[in-house]
Amino acid sequence: MTIKQLTYLLEISKCGSLNKAAQSLYVTQPNITKAIKELENELNTTLFYRNTKSKSITFTPEGIELLWYAKSLTEQFNIIENRFIKKLNSNYQKFSVSTQHYSFVVAGFINFIQNKMSNNFEFILREEKTHEVIEDVRTQKSSLGILFISEEAQPFTKNYLNAKNIEFFSLKKFNPHVFVRKDHPLTKYKSVTMEDLKNYPAVFFEQEVNAVNFYEELLNLKSYTKLIKVTDRGTIYNIIQHTDAYNIGTGNIVKEIGNDSIVTIPISENIPKIDIGWIKLKNVALDENMKFFINVCKDYLKSE
Repeated sequence: MTIKQLTYLLEISKCGSLNKAAQSLYVTQPNITKAIKELENELNTTLFYRNTKSKSITFTPEGIELLWYAKSLTEQFNIIENRFIKKLNSNYQKFSVSTQHYSFVVAGFINFIQNKMSNNFEFILREEKTHEVIEDVRTQKSSLGILFISEEAQPFTKNYLNAKNIEFFSLKKFNPHVFVRKDHPLTKYKSVTMEDLKNYPAVFFEQEVNAVNFYEELLNLKSYTKLIKVTDRGTIYNIIQHTDAYNIGTGNIVKEIGNDSIVTIPISENIPKIDIGWIKLKNVALDENMKFFINVCKDYLKSE
């Protein structure tokens, strides 16, 4: 069994046919067919069936199980390759960060790119759900994670991170603000209360249903009667810009990456502060790229 065979198998699953997988991988279909046949012979099992009429693929239960292992193995292989092999053979740079949805992280990433570009590099920014950020750091898919921990969920979250061998370092604590468009009716107030917000729709990032401790929001979403959920940071800004919807967050807007039509208003009620920080594996030392990115993020948060 080889990594190449597992890579072929994953691409077949993704594309739905051997021909499309071959085109995607820039190899011939006979090469893929031969590799998969050898894999099936080695494992003494059939991994999928081909429908000759529709030319589609149907994976067997054994094939589905192998796909699960193949995904994990190829990800680990890529980590080793990127971290050691490419590093030894060239001045190749790889840096990746996983984050919840924050504009200061995007600005920091742009700053990082501008200062760290070399002849050979791969820089990755992943905007994800909270549990995905944590999992990326645990598996070293990303060097760093940026996330928010609520005061209410702090004991659970820190125990969870500790169990994953991950440590959390606070960047800054914020008083909660609402994000609204410039001509929103609420902009007549210097500060707002939750009572002021009750007639307007709230827009938040969707999280897993059973991940209540990992929400990016300060308040329980069940307390909202008008609720919009999205998965993309750009979409949430567009909704705020063109409707009466609001979002509750840090109040941090980075002018360098736009959002001129959105303003923030402090919430006057006694709501827990927003603690935003970075995470890494406990046994991983900070390298120069990680230090640079953390310091850049700190600078953007100081300037707000």
